[in-house]
Amino acid sequence: MSGWPFEDPPEPCVYCGQTGVRQAFDPANATRLLWLCGDCTTLDETEQEWGSAPPGGELLPVQRAGTKPDRPRPETLIDNLAQEGELLVLGAARGIGKSWWGMDFSRQLARGSGRFMGTFTIRRAASVLYCHAEIDDWAAYDRWERLVGNDPMAEALSEGLLESFEPWRIRIVRRRVTSSGDGTSTSTEQVDAILDPRLERTIIEHQVQVLVIDPWIGFYAGRENANDEAEMALSTLRHLQLRYGLTVVILHHFGKNDVARDPEDLWRGASRLADWASTRVTLLPFYTPAQAKEMGMSRLQARQYATVKTLRRNHASPDEISIKWNADTGAWDRWRAPDGEGDPTGPTPADVAAKCPTPDGWPSMLAASVALGISRDKTRTLLEQARQQGLLETFEGARRAIGWRVPSPKMPAPAAAEQPNLGGTDVL
Repeated sequence: MSGWPFEDPPEPCVYCGQTGVRQAFDPANATRLLWLCGDCTTLDETEQEWGSAPPGGELLPVQRAGTKPDRPRPETLIDNLAQEGELLVLGAARGIGKSWWGMDFSRQLARGSGRFMGTFTIRRAASVLYCHAEIDDWAAYDRWERLVGNDPMAEALSEGLLESFEPWRIRIVRRRVTSSGDGTSTSTEQVDAILDPRLERTIIEHQVQVLVIDPWIGFYAGRENANDEAEMALSTLRHLQLRYGLTVVILHHFGKNDVARDPEDLWRGASRLADWASTRVTLLPFYTPAQAKEMGMSRLQARQYATVKTLRRNHASPDEISIKWNADTGAWDRWRAPDGEGDPTGPTPADVAAKCPTPDGWPSMLAASVALGISRDKTRTLLEQARQQGLLETFEGARRAIGWRVPSPKMPAPAAAEQPNLGGTDVL
């Protein structure tokens, strides 16, 4: 056929049987082409000419790289910790006091001054909405009373610090559409997240600038381990952040693992929660159970000491710090352990290598932590530094745990045998 743009001869139109004059993608299967006649050209909006762009389709918004944004630059709320419009996620073990952490965070931010955890300077005040899902109204009241105490700015706090006990949800909806034809069947699944509309109206009405969710699982009505569902829920929250410059703080639980490569790996559920966070904060128990027992501490007493590890995606991350919960004020305060624990004058990689039993070594990092009497995180750091300096090496222990031991002394290489000088000249 003269001028025919396709290599194969035309087939009958799949809709009416007339001679086909054009090809279009099957709406139920984007990889399959269908033949259509001249009359059957508007059966579906997803039809497109072979080799042409979809009719009436929108383009992605683009701009030249390096274009200065039109919106104002986000302001810093708390030095080295929180900025306008960011997502901050705190991961912590159960019962360690993450709600006290979140409530003191909110109190100081609403106050507009102070040093959070005795370290991070509050730069300006912000209106906060604290959403509770684990404690009731009287428990919250008692905690606020302890946190506020004799604060002369308590009256101002009541205006800039709101709370809610209403169980609003981010619900996940899965839709499956099945199409069949020509003896084939195609199934498409779509995942959507639906946010309770009352939350957005509340943010607008009260001009909320910071939303605190305590805990995540109390308001996320999806499968906790499903990354695609967590992705949609977080994307929905992100749209809310972009529309109103909202800062979101999520408090989250640890999973069942007690050893991980990175602190965020201890968080329970989908890894996308950590991936979306602009700032990741992890509260780790400062003392191991063995150390606490050796010191005569109860489990409750040991939970009052923690190590804070922070990772910021868009800014320099602060150094890890140690904190202690103040039972009188309810706040987490900066703390330095006695006997140099957590101090630069504490054990060095050389000290650790000197204490490593030879030739068996330590069968795991946990065994090394107990033997050294220091926290697991500091033990991990010192062991890795000792390995980099050649003072220790790793081996596979029981149940595939990584063990640590002093390397065996290397035997000197045998000297090369002297060769007779047959050429009459000096050999260099």
